[in-house]
Amino acid sequence: MPSSARTGRVDPRLVAVLADDEPSGRAAEWPAPAGTNDLGDRDAVARLFARGPRPPGAALVAVDETTSAQLLHELAVAEELAGNALAATTRASYTSHVHGFTDWCRARGIDPLQASAHQVGLHLSGYAVAFGENGQPRRTADGKLVPAVAAVSVSTRLAAIDKAFELLGRPKPGDDPELRRVLRGIRRTFSVRPRYAKAALDLPRLRRVLTVVHAGRFEQRREHALLLLRARTRATGGQLARLRWTDIVLEPMRVTITLQPERRGGPVRAVTVTAHRDETLCLVTALRNLRAAAPHLKEIAVHADGEPIARTTVYQLVERRLPAGLDLTAPPGRLDAALRPALRPDKAGGSTASLRDAAALLTCFFAALRRSELTTLTWGQLAWIGGQVRVFLVTSKTDQEGEGDELWLPPVADPLMCPVTALNAWRAHVTELTGADPVTRFPDEPVFVSVDRYGRARRDRAGRLRPLNDHGFNEMVQRRCLAAGLVKPPTDPETRRQWRNPFGGHSCRVGFVTEGLRQGLGIAEIAEQTRHRDMNTLKRYQREYDRQHNNIAKKLVEAAGLALAT
Repeated sequence: MPSSARTGRVDPRLVAVLADDEPSGRAAEWPAPAGTNDLGDRDAVARLFARGPRPPGAALVAVDETTSAQLLHELAVAEELAGNALAATTRASYTSHVHGFTDWCRARGIDPLQASAHQVGLHLSGYAVAFGENGQPRRTADGKLVPAVAAVSVSTRLAAIDKAFELLGRPKPGDDPELRRVLRGIRRTFSVRPRYAKAALDLPRLRRVLTVVHAGRFEQRREHALLLLRARTRATGGQLARLRWTDIVLEPMRVTITLQPERRGGPVRAVTVTAHRDETLCLVTALRNLRAAAPHLKEIAVHADGEPIARTTVYQLVERRLPAGLDLTAPPGRLDAALRPALRPDKAGGSTASLRDAAALLTCFFAALRRSELTTLTWGQLAWIGGQVRVFLVTSKTDQEGEGDELWLPPVADPLMCPVTALNAWRAHVTELTGADPVTRFPDEPVFVSVDRYGRARRDRAGRLRPLNDHGFNEMVQRRCLAAGLVKPPTDPETRRQWRNPFGGHSCRVGFVTEGLRQGLGIAEIAEQTRHRDMNTLKRYQREYDRQHNNIAKKLVEAAGLALAT
């Protein structure tokens, strides 16, 4: 069928979207259907924030059934470009907030577009305060109101309502003095200090999380070490279960293991094992690899999150892998030949979820990215140069017009903590999934994709990999931090219902700032990577860090010659 552009015919759907005046001359109340005034229509609200700030009656040009198809398409492009005046994340946030406002209006029989400033103030008050099941506002033991959301969220909701009214050519409720007084009262009552500021995922914590992310590889290394410990030292399952890293002295060419008594009152036994020329059969190499994978763990026979493994389970882990009837007293050559089939060489690798999560966490940390910057990153924005990875940000929160910025990810000697190694592994895995190198073949596709609960990459109907969104990244960080034991939810059901995970998508960025301050970097140096325009934000982080680590009370203790407890 020939297009309207070729035939010169007008597509009436374009007219309906672009015209501020219907052919009859009656004003169309866009974005709601002609003849209605329903800001509560969810699709209409989404379209509202996707158009330019042009009130009804202020058409770019007169549009009717005689308008040429070419002009209509040009007008459509102009509308699309005007819609980009708001960042995508801002449009999504405003849409969600306006939905909340219109739902509140609908429940009370109020026309959202006719809502007075007083009614908007009532809505913001109800949004800010937590209410119980009896409909009464909740209060603390001393009678103070309990907040339902952070004060900054209330300000954002009003900004969204104001923008909706502005785009529809109506007075903004937020300009009303009485409403501004209500907002000031909310901010003073509940404080503007972030209630749910995310905890820092600094390097030590990040290492713990990555150990859990690569739990499969950690478990392989742990079993490898336990098998060789059993074979080389003849330790029992109970001795292996009690073995701690303080019982092990690793040297370049040998290792000395102190084994606790097999039974109460028995002798402590020290065993020295020299390095083997075959790394697969070498206990020194196995223990060194295990230590490198999880240097924060204190015991050998533990899970990736630090939880100990029961003695019987340790015994089963070892015995199920060792050949039946293995003679541990056999000559070295014969013992090696019997052990070799049970041992697997240490290999890099992992599941889709573990490779994606490791690459996302390390990229987010070392580039100090915001959640939206990470989830919108495409393969074309990455370049492998001189052993490093260059990340080119087209736009960001502080660069809405797209001047662009370059960030560099450095190579780290420890493969567990190396962003370049993690991205290389993820790139190779995506190449395997898609059949082509994503950097050269799919430069506009997202780097980080969505993964289902079975660990498989999600695809759309066209077979393309679906991108990881902000919520998905936030949920992944929280889930991984829980698994790593960085935080434990309350056991009490009521307390647990109100509990919030202190970690989230912003934790990597906060962790970069915290780690930078800990290592003595200046605010200006940190800002080069974080791209903060407002230095007051970084100064707040520095004040909080100094109060904890360089506070006056601590200096007084040191000046008085008193020893600080460790």
